[in-house]
Amino acid sequence: MCNTGYIDCAGLLINKVCQCTATRLKPWRDKNDISRTTIIDASSDNRFNRLSHAIQDLNAGHSIDAICSRLCQHALQLVAADAATTGLIRNQSIVFKNYLRDHQLTELNYVTPVSHFFKPESQTACSAYISEHAHTDNNIDSDMQQQLGIHSLLQLPVVYGHSRLLGCLQLHNLSQDKSFNPQDIEQLNGLVAAAAIALHAALQTTAKTSPDLQQQHTGQRYRQLVESTSDWIWEINHQGVYTYVSPSVTQLLGYQPDEVLGRTPFDFMPREEAQRVQQIFHRQYVSQKKAFDGLININLHKNGTQVVLETSGTPVNDGDGNFQGYRGIDRDITQRVKIDQKLLRAKQEAEYASHAKSEFISHMSHELRTPLNAILGFAQILDINAHKFDQQHQQNIKEILNAGDHLLNLINDVLDLAKIESGRLNMHIESVDVNMLIKQCLTLISSQAHRRGIELLECNPQDAFVCHEFHVFADLIRLKQVFLNILSNAVKYNRDNGRISVKLEPLDQQRLCIHIADTGPGLSEEDIAQLFTPYHRLNVDNRVEGAGIGLVITRQLIELMGGELGISSQPGEGCVFSVTLDLATD
Repeated sequence: MCNTGYIDCAGLLINKVCQCTATRLKPWRDKNDISRTTIIDASSDNRFNRLSHAIQDLNAGHSIDAICSRLCQHALQLVAADAATTGLIRNQSIVFKNYLRDHQLTELNYVTPVSHFFKPESQTACSAYISEHAHTDNNIDSDMQQQLGIHSLLQLPVVYGHSRLLGCLQLHNLSQDKSFNPQDIEQLNGLVAAAAIALHAALQTTAKTSPDLQQQHTGQRYRQLVESTSDWIWEINHQGVYTYVSPSVTQLLGYQPDEVLGRTPFDFMPREEAQRVQQIFHRQYVSQKKAFDGLININLHKNGTQVVLETSGTPVNDGDGNFQGYRGIDRDITQRVKIDQKLLRAKQEAEYASHAKSEFISHMSHELRTPLNAILGFAQILDINAHKFDQQHQQNIKEILNAGDHLLNLINDVLDLAKIESGRLNMHIESVDVNMLIKQCLTLISSQAHRRGIELLECNPQDAFVCHEFHVFADLIRLKQVFLNILSNAVKYNRDNGRISVKLEPLDQQRLCIHIADTGPGLSEEDIAQLFTPYHRLNVDNRVEGAGIGLVITRQLIELMGGELGISSQPGEGCVFSVTLDLATD
């Protein structure tokens, strides 16, 4: 047995309604008002709202069986487990009546002695318990484990007050891929505490105790629960006036509860914010008497500082169904909002800097090409008259031309990348004959390949469901640039006397895949992961020229044409680049 240990829950029975830690994009204002945005915690918000609604649901006066089933439902919403069951103590036994699995509630009717789960003489009598390997755990009923196929188990005692054990909640994982942790217990503490209050009330009702007395006890326990949380619990009447506020309001806004009672929520907001929130509250919620959550509002602390709260509420009706007001929860999200605002500003500044960089590169590339074209023009004139010079001068002229051409290609690549990043690269999508374009590109690189003894092969499919001539939707010039880039790399990084093959493979009646394979040294997974990083070159032979952006441009050009670029490779086995595009069919 691998046991994570016992976690004492006697002092944690009524702890916090929710703990919130992650982030999501959420508006400063109401979720329907997108004028000011920031990032808020999505997963914790959901848990907060679920727990708030769950506690109110459990205390809505259900029967014992309904409370047990609802406890299981809410527990599975808060903790990712496969199944749940609630056992109640009956005459020294625990009875597990129902089992909730895959959203289906089935009868279990399993009865086992209390001693299988809680031993009064040990410290486990009032403790939460986690078992990672239930089939070898002596503390778990083996018959129950085998019957249900439990792999891991989380058990929390349902205790009323500090001493009366009513039963237990069990969550089960049926596969080895899931496990429980102490944070799951923290998520469930408030839920189980609320269930204990509801079960005690239902048990007393069943025993025909006074309804008025029962309601009084339930209200007292509910108030003890909400007043122990760090979030601010409140109630307002139909006029929007506070009739109850929990002590946490002092920590959040600096006011004592009696300073808040008799006032409205809008009295604690800046004037414009109060008008905005009041309009939303009355128009969208009060007018329809419906619940709400995620209402972000700015409040003023007693010391004058601003506090950002997130508010959730549920309408309250009397016994005849008449609307009486709202009961809800506020929690402080000020610090998280400040942090998220900084992150948002940093992101915006980074995007602005990237855009500015692309604009700068675009302008500089144009400025560089003008004098470079002049240099190349004069070098070409000298090359025409190269026979008038000696061999050394002829060689110098060729070096000028080669260096100029290489520099011009680099500038063109940088300019293309800048255009793509700034969104200014225009595409003319049309039907392109892939077979003809591949033949042209192979012809253009043939002299470069033959100098190294590299064989060029074109392999068309023999069993295609259409004719061997394929047409795709693409920009002709840019697709030619893509193929030349991939084929040139296949020559550069190939071995001498190697091979380059091109194969056209129709994937279905809508897509065509063009495979370009070489017999080079291949790439590792780490190399492939860095292959499309701009201006980053792998540890290659120094004889290979380039700026490290050719493949980056290639992939982005393909994506702009609605296609995909893939690569498969292993060290020592060469590389296969695959370009997938939409077929142009009649």
